[in-house]
Amino acid sequence: MLDKPSTDAADCLRRANECELEAQRASDPTARQHFLDIAARWRRIAETFEYIERVDRSIFKPKA
Repeated sequence: MLDKPSTDAADCLRRANECELEAQRASDPTARQHFLDIAARWRRIAETFEYIERVDRSIFKPKA
């Protein structure tokens, strides 16, 4: 992961954390797993944003 996530990636990570908190609060095992699955998806989306930023930087880096 990047040292400082982009705004988009940071938002996804925030949402993933919220889902994980909801999973901790859930008393129903099915609901708990549902929140954990959504959290994992948010983390994958954040990774995708970070990957795209790395590619953009490598393709469009300023010429010296």
